[in-house]
Formats: sequence, structure tokens, C-alpha cells
Amino acid sequence: MSFIEDIGKKVTQAGNDTTQAAKRLSELNRLNAELKAYEKKINSLYTEIGKSYFENCSEEYPISVLGALTDELRQNKEAVENINAKIAQVKGVTICDKCGAEIPVDAVFCPVCGQKKELKEAEAALPEGMRQCPTCGCLIRDEAKFCVKCGTNLT
Repeated sequence: MSFIEDIGKKVTQAGNDTTQAAKRLSELNRLNAELKAYEKKINSLYTEIGKSYFENCSEEYPISVLGALTDELRQNKEAVENINAKIAQVKGVTICDKCGAEIPVDAVFCPVCGQKKELKEAEAALPEGMRQCPTCGCLIRDEAKFCVKCGTNLT
């Protein structure tokens, strides 16, 4: 009977893993669509700024017009940065401060430029349902009792 129970637990775990992967994929698709909308708006604002400046460059141009457009542009760029951070979190990666490369959440150094990652940055980007081993920093499931890399007891 124990063999059947083990199979049942494994099937249940596989189903849970598949569900989590589907949720992450769905979230990535949603964030990518939102990101594209902001990028389109940013390009539109750049065009509007350029057109407005060109049409008015011979006159004394009121800074308030450009100011409103550039403020909106900054807001959209900030939204893009926030969405990119959410995408990295869903993917289980962080972004290197030095070169912008994606770094696995459990890595200590950037694989592209070698920059050492800040510890608090790594903790902030952990995927849902995951944590880091306090001994080796390996990414593990919240329910794990032992680290799969170094064997540390997590209970």
C-alpha cells in the first residue's frame, strides 16, 4: 500500500508543479503584454515631443508643453522598469546592476560580467513558494525539510 501512496504523492506533486509553471507562464504573458503597451506609449510620446518641438522651434516654445510630455514619458519609463522587475521575479532571476544580464536567483556572481550580487537583491527576487538555503544559498521549495545541495536540515 505504501508504494501506491508514494505514487499518489508523486502524481499530486507533479500536478502542483505543473500548475505553478502554468501560473508563472500566464503571469509572464500578462506582464509582457503590459510591457508592450507601455513601450508603445513611450514611443508615441517621443514622437509627439519631437513633432511638437519641430512645429514650434521657430517660436519661443513654452516649456510647460514639453514638461507635461516629458513627465508622462518618465512615468511610462518607470512603469516599464517596474514590469521588467516583476518579469525577472516571475522568471526566478535578477538583473545585474553592472551589465543588465539576467542572473539566476541562487547565483552569487553575474555569469556575464562577474559582478557580485547584493544579498538583499537576491532575497527580493525569490519566486513564489521558494526560499534560499541559509547555508549554501541554493534555491529550494518552502516545504523542503533538507537542502538538496548541501543537506542542511531546514526544520
